[in-house]
Amino acid sequence: MWIESMNSVMDDNKILTLINGDRIPLTASMSLLFEVEDLRVASPATVSRAGMIYLDQSAMGFKPFLESWLDRVFGTQPDVQMFQESLHEKYVYKVLEYKASHCTEPVPVTDFNSIISLTQLYESLHTVENGLDMTANAQTYFPLAEKWFVFALTWSIMAAVDEVGRKRLDVHLRDLEAQFPPTHTIYDYFCDPKKGEFELWDSMLTSWRPRKGDPFFRMIVPTSDTVRNLFLFQTVVLSKHNLLVVGSTGVGKTVQIMGLLADMPATNNKLIINFSATTRSSTLQGIVENSMEKRSKDKLGPSGGKQLVIFVRMVSLL
Repeated sequence: MWIESMNSVMDDNKILTLINGDRIPLTASMSLLFEVEDLRVASPATVSRAGMIYLDQSAMGFKPFLESWLDRVFGTQPDVQMFQESLHEKYVYKVLEYKASHCTEPVPVTDFNSIISLTQLYESLHTVENGLDMTANAQTYFPLAEKWFVFALTWSIMAAVDEVGRKRLDVHLRDLEAQFPPTHTIYDYFCDPKKGEFELWDSMLTSWRPRKGDPFFRMIVPTSDTVRNLFLFQTVVLSKHNLLVVGSTGVGKTVQIMGLLADMPATNNKLIINFSATTRSSTLQGIVENSMEKRSKDKLGPSGGKQLVIFVRMVSLL
């Protein structure tokens, strides 16, 4: 097996001897680092040549990452950092435990990935434009920050469950903190930074009239779902984070993403890539590189010094 070919390169002479007899020496500046799930295919000879550090997921968990993120984002303001830590203690651990035992996710998401989504979304929402400015108004910061945190929690850790799971999490979150209005579910509300309160997404809807001359297939009637999705899409993408949109066939994923791309700032270029069953990695690389311009000998970048937003359709076919 290929792992046995690594035995010679892990010796002091650092020469990789392949099965076909080829010998490839490693330079003094080169080292090997293995990250493996288990040692099932490694012989004692391989194990004895490597220093082993075992990391147990249940012992490690996401807490070191969370502590590092809190220190990086809020470390300059001790009071704010302590408050943010209290929000995680109040909501995150309890919601994760309840979701694992009472809810189903059509696309399973690990706890660690859920935490990464939460921190990225909350950091994107934690802006002066959303009313979160500790120096300007310390009195309103803490209650408003908690509302934005719960909103980010809803659309990260709690977002991937099915419809039944959403109803259960709605009840569970209200048991933890009764700050939501009594009607509808928590998924129907957003945080209004001007009022400092939760408001229904329906309040964001305006009267709609089709533009003269638009073909029928381009007429998109705004609903609370499209307004909410567009807000979340813009928040994530404009914060330079990756976004995975999943859903059943025909629910309007592509239409909403195309609407997002149409409203992107002029500082962004757009590239749409359609995957198929025959798409190869070399094809994908060629498509991306062809949309770039050469900036130096071995570096490419979006044309015009802009940033490139890539929309990949049908990624499941790769």
